[in-house]
Amino acid sequence: MLNYRIRHYLEVAYIIKNEKVLITEFQAYFMLSDYELKNDWKKLKEMENFFGVRFLDHGESITYKILNQSIFNQKQQLCVELYYRHYNNPQAAVHLIHSTVISLMLLSSGRREISVDHIAAELNYSKSSLRRSIKWARDFLEGYNIKIQNVPRHGLYVTGNEFYQRLCLVALTGFVNPRILIGLNKDLIFNEANPQLAAQIEKVMHQLSPQEVQLFSTNSLRIIKNYLIISQNRIHRGFFMNLWEDPTLEVLKQTWEAALAKKLFQELGSLDEITSEEISALAILILILKEYVEVEESGYENFALLFENKTKELTQKIQDFFEHTLHCSIKEPLFLDALHNSVSKLVLRDHFEMLRFKAFNLSGRSFAMSKDPLLLEMKDELLALVKQEFQTEIRESQMVEVMDIFQRYIQSLPLQFQRCQIKIISSLSLVDNMLLRENIIRCVPSSLYESIQIISRGSETTMTPKENEVYIVDQVLHLGNHPRFYVLDQHFDDIRNLSRFILMNGHVSTSAIQSVQSCAFTTVSEIPEWGNASSKSIICNGIQFQLIPVEKPCNAELFLCQYSSSQPLPDSLKSRSIVIIKYYPTQANLRLIDSLLVLLANDELFYEDLRTNPDLGTLDSYLSHWL
Repeated sequence: MLNYRIRHYLEVAYIIKNEKVLITEFQAYFMLSDYELKNDWKKLKEMENFFGVRFLDHGESITYKILNQSIFNQKQQLCVELYYRHYNNPQAAVHLIHSTVISLMLLSSGRREISVDHIAAELNYSKSSLRRSIKWARDFLEGYNIKIQNVPRHGLYVTGNEFYQRLCLVALTGFVNPRILIGLNKDLIFNEANPQLAAQIEKVMHQLSPQEVQLFSTNSLRIIKNYLIISQNRIHRGFFMNLWEDPTLEVLKQTWEAALAKKLFQELGSLDEITSEEISALAILILILKEYVEVEESGYENFALLFENKTKELTQKIQDFFEHTLHCSIKEPLFLDALHNSVSKLVLRDHFEMLRFKAFNLSGRSFAMSKDPLLLEMKDELLALVKQEFQTEIRESQMVEVMDIFQRYIQSLPLQFQRCQIKIISSLSLVDNMLLRENIIRCVPSSLYESIQIISRGSETTMTPKENEVYIVDQVLHLGNHPRFYVLDQHFDDIRNLSRFILMNGHVSTSAIQSVQSCAFTTVSEIPEWGNASSKSIICNGIQFQLIPVEKPCNAELFLCQYSSSQPLPDSLKSRSIVIIKYYPTQANLRLIDSLLVLLANDELFYEDLRTNPDLGTLDSYLSHWL
């Protein structure tokens, strides 16, 4: 075991401590390049017997399985203690950030030496305090075959292939920065006011998506915010707007949030610098604070007094924003009462109901979603909103505003609500107005297409998907003249519901497929990419249904596509439409597959084939043979 660095033991401890680790998080936490990650994974596999475990790569995450409990018990505690001693301590996060900044400085300087005194001055630290940070920077750069050279009395510079230097620079400014802040210890307090380091953190936080914000613990966000308050004379408005929308709403349950909002208001300066969006967002924040945060009454009154000094001008801007941009009115007495007095929960709840879908960036969404993760009630509310706003023909100006709100809402959805998003979009498919429906569907960001596939619903649509929005489908199968993509929710365990869903949408509709082709089995070996022996295939009405069990859980998804491949394809499969069903063999998904088989077997044209082709046997024998 002498051939392994201390980092490898720390990586083992990190996996054992967290049980399941995202690969991107793991890579960023230990500041690994792609090259280092590949080599470290080999080392971890070599160390499995030593720790009595097996490390499992699930594509996006890493887990472990205990093989020898006695060996694991002996090594686990020592390994975790090592991890806490080296990484999970108050100063470790400082060294992680400093080593990133030092690496960036050296890579950006090229061959020019940078003195340690200059680095210490930039980071506002002593030279002796930077020794560990420089060592970590040296270890990280060595993963890219980049060396840090030390010239006495002159300073440090880097040597190595220019391509690897640029690659490393991209890595540092890309995947490393956002995630080195995730694992900050709850006891970590930054005591020094350091504008340079604060600016670095702020720049990193600006680039975070809502999904990345979820990776942060509440304590990490608290530490970062407090540090920025200490370090800067002003707080960047955009940075604040980014962070206070933490989807978990846990951040807003901390009393220091009120102090942060107060300081922000003090530092915003003249009214000319405040946009109506920022004002409305702050107003909603105050309402959330008043209802869900136990703020000292004196502190809240001072905050309200500070706000009251600019009441007239601010209120007018807020009213203009809500009335002209969001098309909903806010009465001045109601708004001022919400700011200055203890408003009852019922009033606040009603106020949030009004703001939920219309406020800037739908800031009340966390309050609403936290009550009902399945969001079942949102279908009716969204439909009611559409009916209320668009009783007559939609004007172009209204369309742009509403679509902008929907787009920001969908993009801000936490990961755990992505499946619920299917229900929302599905309910909107019932809207009669085609223009509204297509624009809402277009709002689904392309980043979500890796987990769900929703592009169009209904046979009358003429919308053509963009290339970068199509995740699996190479060529669109045209039934009639229109492309179709669908998602099947795994809860279609009732045969009638599943049959109605597919037949209504024309998957195997007799009206959509005029010619009757032979129904027969095809072997998996005919398709080069699908060599899985447990994969099954059936042809019905000229459409090939390919069922592929997968090794990691996923929702049963149905994709209609044309088969295309660079490899030669047998004549029997050329120009054949293929329905690919990928499923994880759970009971729910197996029920879904059974229902689909029954649906296919009960199709009118398929019954006709059974009657005209007695070789296929009876329906019962056919199903038992296939299953």
